[in-house]
Amino acid sequence: MNQNYYFLLALVISLFGFLTGLAKESFSASIVLMHFASAGILFLVATVKVLLNFKKEKSKLTRILINLVLGIVILVGLSLWQSWLNKQKYTWDLSQQKVYSLASESTELLAKLKKPLTLFFMDDFNPTTRQEADRLLGLYAKASPLIKYQIVDPRKAKQLRSYLNPEEASFLYFEYGEGKEALVGKTKTFTEVEISKSIYRLVAGAKGKVYYAFGHGEPSPELEDEAGLSEMMQALQGQNYELHGLILGSGKQIPTDARLVILASGTKDYLPNEIEMLQDYLSAGGNLLALDDPENKIDFNSLISNYGIKIERAVAIDQQRLLHDGPEVGWQVIVNDFAEHPVTQQLKDRKAAIFLIASILSEIDHAKGKVTPLLKTSNAAWGETDLEILNSEEPKAVFDPKKDYLGPVTLAMAYEGEVSKDANSKDQRIVVFSDLEWLVNANLDIYANKELFIRTVNWLVGEQEDLKISSRFLESTSMMPIGKSDYQKVFLLALIIPEILLILLLSISYRRKNS
Repeated sequence: MNQNYYFLLALVISLFGFLTGLAKESFSASIVLMHFASAGILFLVATVKVLLNFKKEKSKLTRILINLVLGIVILVGLSLWQSWLNKQKYTWDLSQQKVYSLASESTELLAKLKKPLTLFFMDDFNPTTRQEADRLLGLYAKASPLIKYQIVDPRKAKQLRSYLNPEEASFLYFEYGEGKEALVGKTKTFTEVEISKSIYRLVAGAKGKVYYAFGHGEPSPELEDEAGLSEMMQALQGQNYELHGLILGSGKQIPTDARLVILASGTKDYLPNEIEMLQDYLSAGGNLLALDDPENKIDFNSLISNYGIKIERAVAIDQQRLLHDGPEVGWQVIVNDFAEHPVTQQLKDRKAAIFLIASILSEIDHAKGKVTPLLKTSNAAWGETDLEILNSEEPKAVFDPKKDYLGPVTLAMAYEGEVSKDANSKDQRIVVFSDLEWLVNANLDIYANKELFIRTVNWLVGEQEDLKISSRFLESTSMMPIGKSDYQKVFLLALIIPEILLILLLSISYRRKNS
């Protein structure tokens, strides 16, 4: 075989080696290296044949040398290109909505960074998770020279940063700035939307202090079991709020730096001096989030009745929307009737919240402000006044038109008004939910519960909404989806077969030409 055949064969193998590297998303894979090694050997053989035939075929020397130089340039060029692609972690996003690239909102946010941003992903030793983390974080690092990321071995986490928790596998930590002034955040939801929103919150800075009243049997925001509120606390911290405890019985006034006070259902009522303290706070224009429960021993009505909201002694029942494996009595209510209000307007599209044993609310006469029902049940629901069913071993509920409240019934209300003091005016906002269980650790991540809670707090303190990132979806298809490994196998098969056929055709063509 002459040198031209070896040259052409080397060129074909180089090209298919490059395409194989793209298919496997790695140019260091053994099959890719084998292609380039084979091509290199063939170029070397062609070079040797040229030198051996130098005296016999001087007239063809120039053309052959040009072909060899061109082949070597192409081989080196492909090698350099694949090396650059590896370093840049470059991929071609061929999806119609660019779901494998950062959204324009994310890139615009990253362009505004003023300080170094370091991302630490806590490795869970799952190859699939690690690969996705490397891909997604690589997009962020590529978008801004101020961003660096590292996949952290949990066993070495504390050596790297004191705030890294080795037990929080798959968590992503953020460090914005350097040294003692650096702002730190974290998220366990590993998506572009949540990562960009977390960065946005760090860049925006702290939002203020939120106080949680305790001492009356309320769930603890520090407990990490299913009945605790630690997830709620982390959600607030993730929004850059400072969460502080508030002991009403201490005799001290509610701190003036409180942007919001949260009152949760408890097992014993407030003392008269505690109610007076809260009323003074509200009279001065303080913002309040009250979380009731049908078995609540705290009388919230003494605080909220002046603002047009009343908690009725009834439990919401909806037997038309029963949860899977839920009790047939129907007191676990799925709500997707959201009002046109800043708290709920973004939840109306394909979203729902779930309430577990909720009271019902009603609007009463009030002299000032505006009251808006935020959440309502379906028309088939009602307010059951027989609360004995809560303690029954075999609870049954039947609507009684003489005693019960006809549906739909309201499960959340918002008040907005203005308070004037010393010739100055202040906006005041209050939200009352008729259930507390939807916020405990076991339920916060169900449906849109967490989003509803965060939007409520942001509205109460007057903070602007989070960064909005437009939804992007893969195009629908009637084909069954295949896994990444299966996809690579199909792609490689589609490359290898044409490669073999092309090599055979070259061999047959050469033999016929020389026969």
